[in-house]
Amino acid sequence: MRADIESLLVEQREKQAQSFTVKRMSVSLNRRQFLKASALGTCGLVVGVSLNAQASPSQAAEFNPNAFIHLQKDGSVLIYCGRCEMGQGISTALPSVVADEMEADWSKVTVEQAEGDQDKYGSQATGGSASIRTMYEPMRKAGAVAREMLVAAAAKVWGISAENCYAENHFVVNKATKQKLSYGELASVAATMPTPENPTLKAKADFRYIGSHLPRHDVAKVVQGQRKYGVDTKVDGMQYAAIVHCPVMGGTLKSVDKTDAMKVQGVTAVVEIAPMKVPFGSLGGVAVVANNSWSAQQGVEKLKVEWDRGEHGSYDTMAYMKTLVENVEKLKQTKLLSVAMWKARLQKLRERCQRRIPKVI
Repeated sequence: MRADIESLLVEQREKQAQSFTVKRMSVSLNRRQFLKASALGTCGLVVGVSLNAQASPSQAAEFNPNAFIHLQKDGSVLIYCGRCEMGQGISTALPSVVADEMEADWSKVTVEQAEGDQDKYGSQATGGSASIRTMYEPMRKAGAVAREMLVAAAAKVWGISAENCYAENHFVVNKATKQKLSYGELASVAATMPTPENPTLKAKADFRYIGSHLPRHDVAKVVQGQRKYGVDTKVDGMQYAAIVHCPVMGGTLKSVDKTDAMKVQGVTAVVEIAPMKVPFGSLGGVAVVANNSWSAQQGVEKLKVEWDRGEHGSYDTMAYMKTLVENVEKLKQTKLLSVAMWKARLQKLRERCQRRIPKVI
């Protein structure tokens, strides 16, 4: 059997001249463009997922993240997470969805944060509890694509149909003989298999990781303080900024004296920022830029800023809180209806509505 695999590999390497060939196919999957790519080489199988980065007005609900699966010949699987890990566990959640549909052994999976590259990975904006809601289905299909390609590869080696094989925990099993081929052994052969357009997703009862407790892949690094986040990024010539906003919502900058701020050692600039009147846009303000974060923060303290507080300038938080307390106290003196009384009133309302709605015969 191993000789059969080696024979196929030799044939493939001769055809590919020992180079990577990436094949891409566009597939429509529930209003999303789902691109899969497979690459043949000494490192194994690569499966990519891409969602159309430009949504038309009629497709405003579409999202644009990327994820890549890389199965190496030694059986190890590298899964990239396109969304930002900020402690919420998304870099475990999304890859585990891929691994589940792929029937991958989680102990053989390595997770890496995808680089910041919108052209390659699409939108990597992370917020609004949207990562799972928008990426769950695409990631399942990404894993299912890899699984079906591996099953097809095993079927080719055994000379049987794919229906007579199934994937299980990093192996493909021959239903008749119970023979097994590991994912690592099949990686290079799988890279030449046609990419399924509509992969079959697993039934809920067959989930291995989805819906179960799975330790975070990076928990040891977090505990030891070795986990790298965006704030840990350092590049040559990097500048830092600290910003001050108007203390009143809707207020705008009237004037700023930056003289003293510019005297702080390390400060390189003071920048006025106009409000961005879009959802989640900047409130505007004044930013102090410096070659280190401490200097930027000290520079902000030295700014002399005058604000136009606008229509909410007279708002008093303490007065508002006092009003809330007074309203609650008034409720205590009001006769409250019991649950039974509410139900009785609702029933009378239903009956009244039914009498007023004519029956259609």
